[in-house]
Amino acid sequence: MAVLGDLEKRMKDSKEYLMKVGYEEIVLEDFLESVIEVIEKVKKSSITVSELIDLFCDKVRSDSLVMYARFLTGGYLKANAILYETFLDEGITIEDFCRMEVEPIDRECDQMQITALLNYVEIPVEILYLDSSAKATEASLVRIPESADPSKVFVKLLYRPGHYDILYK
Repeated sequence: MAVLGDLEKRMKDSKEYLMKVGYEEIVLEDFLESVIEVIEKVKKSSITVSELIDLFCDKVRSDSLVMYARFLTGGYLKANAILYETFLDEGITIEDFCRMEVEPIDRECDQMQITALLNYVEIPVEILYLDSSAKATEASLVRIPESADPSKVFVKLLYRPGHYDILYK
């Protein structure tokens, strides 16, 4: 898949990108190694569904993937702080926000973090938002980036207040 090849290249280039915004190489290396390993395994056309599930359900590997996604998100926010600062509470810097809300493994992500990560990886995604208000009768759809060709979107998420789920066809 071309998308996996593009993603693999972006991941290989990401260490230098993240180091430019202040992350240390020694912190990134093991997490990045796990990401590249997973991409290479998924790229093999012979991988079975069972192997794919095992790959992502391994706790150590899964935590490594999530942590690296957090680094990428924080890196993108820091590199593009001017785009995101206005969404932060007064007195909070992007550095503070990343340290408190993005990098810790036990924190949930919101729209800003999802957008930052998707802008870095450049994979089009559709998100269906379920509104918790009584007046909402249907989900609203957001495509990131907005200009993405709907036929090329293969990742779809469902957002329920406080939680994202992957939607499967």
